[in-house]
Amino acid sequence: MDSLFKEELNKFWKWENSRSIKINQNLLSEGFKKVEWEDDYPYCGVLLNAIEREIEEYSFTLARDSALMILEAMAIDSESELVLEKVCKNLNDEAKFHLATIGVKFSMWQARWQIAELLLMSDVESKKEILIGMILNDSNKYVQRRTLLSLAEMDPKLAIQYAFEKIKDKDEYLRLVSLRIIVKYDSERLGDAIFLLKGDTSNLIKKELIRMGN
Repeated sequence: MDSLFKEELNKFWKWENSRSIKINQNLLSEGFKKVEWEDDYPYCGVLLNAIEREIEEYSFTLARDSALMILEAMAIDSESELVLEKVCKNLNDEAKFHLATIGVKFSMWQARWQIAELLLMSDVESKKEILIGMILNDSNKYVQRRTLLSLAEMDPKLAIQYAFEKIKDKDEYLRLVSLRIIVKYDSERLGDAIFLLKGDTSNLIKKELIRMGN
């Protein structure tokens, strides 16, 4: 574990907390626009270099502390996905699998959904089983949605099975994603999906069904 990397993460969070206060103070200001952290953070280059060094070291050590810091960096960078790109490029499959097994239980959901993308872009052993576990067990609906989409790209037939499980979920966006996966990969069962959504009160679902001609 690189102690300098930890220092850089702490420095970032101190800056981010200060920026959040300023953002809250300026939310009502005319013309105010929030920019991404990498465009605003004065030590962005230093932090990214520290992240890259930690990723390279992690490939050899598989240290849990390193994994947790990499996941924290992924959460910070969840909009741009620069860290995810570095992870996919520089970690071997063993390290990716190790990171994924820790990442599925990581406290920050902004990192967990990227685990689904990491698995999609790798040859990690048992990656489908990991994705299914995330779809069924993750507490965050956004993570479930992104994971279901990753599974659909990896194994459409298997994704359809879980899309039907989630098509009655209380989260309207998860129902919408499930419907779109069924439409894209199994149009023959579309009637079953529409029947299950009959009487759905979500405007999102209603508009999607109208767009489909139902």
